[in-house]
Amino acid sequence: MFLIHRIPNRYKRPAFLFRAFAYLIPLAFFVYVLYWNFLPFGYNKTFTIDVGSASDQSGSFFLGLSPSLSDRLTGENPHRVLNGPAYAVFRPQAALRDVRMTLEVEGGNVSVMPFEISSDYTRIPWDFVWDMRHGKRPTDLTGNATFSDSCAYFNPENKSALELTNSKDKFETGAFSVFVEWMPEDDKGASQEILGHFNWDILQNSDSVSFRVGRMDNADGGFFTVKYPVSSDFFGVSHTALAIYHPSPTNGYIDLYVDEHYAGRSYFQPSVIWADYNGNRDLTFGKTDHSESSYFHGCIYQVGILNGVAVDESKKVSFRTTVLGEELWFPIMSTASSTLEKIRLHVED
Repeated sequence: MFLIHRIPNRYKRPAFLFRAFAYLIPLAFFVYVLYWNFLPFGYNKTFTIDVGSASDQSGSFFLGLSPSLSDRLTGENPHRVLNGPAYAVFRPQAALRDVRMTLEVEGGNVSVMPFEISSDYTRIPWDFVWDMRHGKRPTDLTGNATFSDSCAYFNPENKSALELTNSKDKFETGAFSVFVEWMPEDDKGASQEILGHFNWDILQNSDSVSFRVGRMDNADGGFFTVKYPVSSDFFGVSHTALAIYHPSPTNGYIDLYVDEHYAGRSYFQPSVIWADYNGNRDLTFGKTDHSESSYFHGCIYQVGILNGVAVDESKKVSFRTTVLGEELWFPIMSTASSTLEKIRLHVED
């Protein structure tokens, strides 16, 4: 004889069911996160965007909207045409730690930029280096910044500035890269020049760090800028920036990294910096002669300049990120109209 046990009525009540689901949902999410973060063999997966397909702008890895991208071109080899910057967007399903990522593109004259770069700037063969962390003024600099055991300190009340003598014709006739480590203190000022050469400069603003070049070509030429947004907690803390100027007969550009994170790119076609715009002005630290510029307030620790491009474009880049839990945007570049066919992202921890 079988005994049939009836389920008590209290367990059938809606209130009990809702309460049970309220406990089960966060528990299921917790188990899901543990599964993704502590798999016995680690996380290892490749995501692919088939550019030109109907699904290239959907899913967890997809193409972001960009005016530089053409419509889908279907046929035997679906693709899109890229003429400028675009972004591949990754929305991870769960937080991952200490993740290695490899990004690769297929197509014509297309490339990818590292989402992050190494903080070891000593690997770059700088042509000029100014280390201001030892209390001594570099012998080739003049000016009235205050040198301590840690940095060169710039105070607007003293109109602090430094200048590299006999440099009016340097750092403007070809590609160059500029590295600076600094600490800003004034979160209200705008256009504080960290360093520059009148026809280009790296500026600290209350809401951004910017790299600007111009005028371009002649007296009527324009200006081009890349900005990295910042908030009030950016001030009073040391930071690094790497700015790149890369002229080209087809489509030159400037890039900016701040604290090893890619800030973006601005193209200026075949234009070049107008060398005569700076007149007899040398390379300066802390203040430029632009009328809208203001004196920098804070510390400069070290500066390096390379006559060339410090971070090259390629079709494949690898990098690490410590915590992966937010939407990530990876820059895809083309300096001329080129086919973009596939984008692959391999993620492993």
